[in-house]
Amino acid sequence: MASPPIALLAALHVVYFGGIKPWLTWRSRHVWPATPPERVRRYRALVSDFLQYGVFSLVTLFYLAWRSPRAPRVTHIYVLGRLAERPRDVWLGLFPAEWPGAGSIALGVVAFLVMVAIDLAYSRRCFDRGEPHMHLATPQTRAERSWWVVVSFGAGVTEELTWRGVQPEIIAQMTGALWPAVLVCAATFGIGHVRQGRPFVLIAALFALVFHALTLVTGSLYVAMAVHAAVNITVGLRGGRWVRRPA
Repeated sequence: MASPPIALLAALHVVYFGGIKPWLTWRSRHVWPATPPERVRRYRALVSDFLQYGVFSLVTLFYLAWRSPRAPRVTHIYVLGRLAERPRDVWLGLFPAEWPGAGSIALGVVAFLVMVAIDLAYSRRCFDRGEPHMHLATPQTRAERSWWVVVSFGAGVTEELTWRGVQPEIIAQMTGALWPAVLVCAATFGIGHVRQGRPFVLIAALFALVFHALTLVTGSLYVAMAVHAAVNITVGLRGGRWVRRPA
C-alpha cells in the first residue's frame, strides 16, 4: 500500500483538477459581471492561475518519483508510457532531449488547422450573438494582445502538463488502465471550459482527445503544448479584429 503522503498528494491533484475546479467552473457558468472586467487585469489573473497549475502538477509528479525508492509499491510511475523511477526520468519523460521529428510536426500542423477552423467558427457565432465571454477573448489594444499571447502560452504549457502529462498518469495508476484516464481527463477539461458556452464543453473535450493523441503518438508534450498555444493565440487575435472591423 502506498505511503499516506504519496497517496494524499496524488489524491489532492485528482480531486482538485478532476473535481473541484470543473465543479466551480460549472457553478459559475452563468455568473458574468454587469461591467466586464478590464482585460489586462483579467489576463494577469489567468497567468497567475496557470502558474499555480504548473507548479502543483510538477511538484506532484516529482514528489511521487522522488519518494518511489522508499516506497516500492509505487515505483511504477509511468510518464507517457515510460517507466520513471527518478526525478530525472520524470523530467525526460515529459520533456525529452530530442525535439519532435518531421512527422510529429506535420501531425501538429494538421491538428492546428482543424482546431482553428472549428474554434473560429464557434467563436464567430458567439461574437455575432453577443455572448459575454467573448469580451475577454477579443483583445483590442497592443497591451491586451501582448497579454493574450502570454495567457495563451501559459494555457498551452500548464494545461497540457496538467491534463495530458500528470492527471491521466495518476488516474491510470489508480485504475490500472490508460484510456479510462484519458476519457476522464477529456471530460473534466471540457467542463472546465463551460463558461465559453455549453456547446464548447464538447468541443473542448474533443480537442482534449486530440491533444492526448498528439502526446501519446509524438512521445512528448511539445507538440500538444505548441498546438494548444497557437490555437488560442490565433483565435483570440482574430477575434480582436472582428471588434475593430465587424463583418
